[in-house]
Amino acid sequence: MDRPNIVIITLHDTGKHFGCYGTPGVETPNIDQLAAEGVRFEHCFCASPVCSPSRGAMMTGRYPQSNGLMGLAHQPWWWEMNDDEQHLSQLLTDCGYDTHLFHIQHETKYPEQRLSFKQTHRCTEGAHRPTAIEVGNTFASALPNLKQADTPFYAAIGFFETHTRYDYGGAKPINRDQQVVPPFLRDDDWTRDHLAGLAGNLKQADNGVGLILQALKDNDLEENTLVIFTVDHGVEFGRRAKWSCHDAGIEIGLIMRWPHGNVSDGKVVDSLVSNVDVLPTLLELIGADIPTNVQGQSFAPILRGDRTNEREAIFAMFTNNGDPRCVRTERYKLIRNFGARRPWAYPHGLEGGPVKHEPAPFVELYDLHDDPHEMNNLHDDPALAETRRELDARLLDWMKQVGDPLLQGPIATPYYQQAIADFTGAN
Repeated sequence: MDRPNIVIITLHDTGKHFGCYGTPGVETPNIDQLAAEGVRFEHCFCASPVCSPSRGAMMTGRYPQSNGLMGLAHQPWWWEMNDDEQHLSQLLTDCGYDTHLFHIQHETKYPEQRLSFKQTHRCTEGAHRPTAIEVGNTFASALPNLKQADTPFYAAIGFFETHTRYDYGGAKPINRDQQVVPPFLRDDDWTRDHLAGLAGNLKQADNGVGLILQALKDNDLEENTLVIFTVDHGVEFGRRAKWSCHDAGIEIGLIMRWPHGNVSDGKVVDSLVSNVDVLPTLLELIGADIPTNVQGQSFAPILRGDRTNEREAIFAMFTNNGDPRCVRTERYKLIRNFGARRPWAYPHGLEGGPVKHEPAPFVELYDLHDDPHEMNNLHDDPALAETRRELDARLLDWMKQVGDPLLQGPIATPYYQQAIADFTGAN
């Protein structure tokens, strides 16, 4: 079988907020159709609930603590991958792919130096940030030339939607009265306006996805193109979703379609997978070697129906807002907080607060079967003492495996390192 073309579409800040995942009040017919034709992953999680470390984990197959990208790459955070990290763009270039970037990547401030795309495509004229529709049209215009090349192509496509603010690109709020407010949010005008704005931007992103899929079809490329659609992390819902290791922050949509490779037919995978697993899975599917330092676990066998070695747990981290680390099994979630912060009271409003006048607990333990929104911390429940010990042991073992610097003390951010260098150099 010829190696497939590869198209990876990544959205900002959307979690599983799509029609095919059962979310009411959204209009995502193109994404839903992709799921109906491909494979939808019901329980996929990201390695971190903010953009750069999550994307870096997916694009290196290595956790943020190991690849060095533990926070946001842009100012004033300035996190970067370690110099010797291999990004997917490099691995696929080395495999003979013609590699192209369309619009956003968020793994580095220095894409020309740190990434290995052969071409980066401007998706708009002028200084404004292109919409998903403009990005989709740029891809469609470039596709005939990509098709004519002697090698398969890889297109990384990033939309700015659905990042706040939701007035982006002329998108209008939709379906305000159809929104379902999660129990950790206050059901008020502010929240409903937020959700309606998200739905409007998501509709615009879905139109961009439709342009990409139609272009593949028009160029007779959909059969042997592996399309991966995903999200970097959860929705911007104050500090309960994005910015947190609760499921609303780390559970994400993942859809794959490759008809020629039998990744098709609307199958649903309910195994636990992580976005750190995407890179080794992709490499296995195309018959390429997986680097020995990759920490993700290929789920290609699961796509073939073999669940023998599926994951028992996923892990995630965040640098900031309490420096949480978490382990999640099919039933239980354990979060360890390592930084000083005050927790929010729930339900809270999206305009901010209220904050409890007490420290965040060192340990959070949730029974996800009975409490899927993680509202009832069972860390001191004697009936779950053994579960807590087991999850603590799993989490510690993972932190050791990935070389988590938290085990040695508080993490010095790049801002601190540059500030102290500036200070000591001036004195």
